[in-house]
Amino acid sequence: LNIVNKNKDTQKIQEEILQYRNRLEQITTDRSMLELEIKSQMNLLEEERQKENDILSRIIKKHKN
Repeated sequence: LNIVNKNKDTQKIQEEILQYRNRLEQITTDRSMLELEIKSQMNLLEEERQKENDILSRIIKKHKN
């Protein structure tokens, strides 16, 4: 009976480990996707900044002439 209980405990622990491992994998996947999204948004922001700088440069150039 004691061995059966230990086996059940061991099985339960293994199932919990599997659940935690799956959860960790999901968190890792979510994190990677968020990092990619952040990088994409940062690139878009940088493009917009560059456009603003180009516009300002043209305006300044026109007013100098």
